[in-house]
Amino acid sequence: MSEVQYVTCRREQWSNVLFSKKARSEMNQEIFSRSLAGQPRAEASPMLLRSSADIGWDGIEVRIFDEPHHLEQWLEPAVTDIVLVLVTHGVMRHEIRQSNSAWRALLIRQGDMFLNPGSGPLESRWQSLSAAPLRTMRIRLASEILSHTADELGDSHSASLKVWSRAGFQDPFLFQMGRVLAWELEQRPPAGALYSQTVARMLALHLLRHYTTARIEPPAPSKGFTLRQVEQLRAYICAHLNQKLSLETLAQHTGFSVYHFARVFQQTTGESPHQFVVRHRMEHAQYLLHHTNKPLAHVAESCGFSDQSHLTRLFKRHLNVTPRAFRRDLSLSADQPSH
Repeated sequence: MSEVQYVTCRREQWSNVLFSKKARSEMNQEIFSRSLAGQPRAEASPMLLRSSADIGWDGIEVRIFDEPHHLEQWLEPAVTDIVLVLVTHGVMRHEIRQSNSAWRALLIRQGDMFLNPGSGPLESRWQSLSAAPLRTMRIRLASEILSHTADELGDSHSASLKVWSRAGFQDPFLFQMGRVLAWELEQRPPAGALYSQTVARMLALHLLRHYTTARIEPPAPSKGFTLRQVEQLRAYICAHLNQKLSLETLAQHTGFSVYHFARVFQQTTGESPHQFVVRHRMEHAQYLLHHTNKPLAHVAESCGFSDQSHLTRLFKRHLNVTPRAFRRDLSLSADQPSH
């Protein structure tokens, strides 16, 4: 750890203010002594606010919790996946230990995070030091995503790759990813599997570059797709809009690995695979509403939307109109005499 560290001053802005280690220690002690005396001690369990568990995300799971102000014991079970916990609101004194070892005390603020590589059960206890709600985001990344990404980057030791265990650190990139994921969970509907697969690989790449024993670096950017490859992809996607499309399936049609496919796709088209597929689903839905009398539920199914309400919500988000109103307006326009 260096002699200085960044401290978050506002939620929306990473501060450039630096505190020396001595000043940080003195400030921590002052906050502990001032705040612990007046804090409520009633225990409760973490309350789940939002979760990606039921929306079909692949390779990554996101859960957002309101945490109790005081908790004597919280046991994170041993998992094989990688767990990243972001503190998004509040300040707390946090103590942590592993396998009955000595407790380690930390002052945790908004923007701090914990990285658990699934090495064993982790025990925590904490006391909030502010009246503001204490809120966390837990991101669980499938270990297979990390190993597959390492393989695609050409790492010959991916099977023995180890992710570091970290506590009380800050990473602006990971915090920004957390904010984007939280925003997406609030959307109605949230993005689907193709989006989550892309984000999972972005997260895996960042962890491989900065938090593993190997410190894997990605190769130089590949050349973009040819026009023929783009047209072949477009034709495949349009022919399978009513099916679940994955990064693996799309990458197979270009001969690229999943990692290189996602990067090259963005470079060539200016859109992520998820944005590209959603745009073509919306365009096909508009065509069907204009040129057929299919019921809205059938239009939604034909275009790969989960149901009619999913179609309606996306129409309102992208076009600011419902599918029914869109079809009605087209019908009224066609009935008007031309001049």
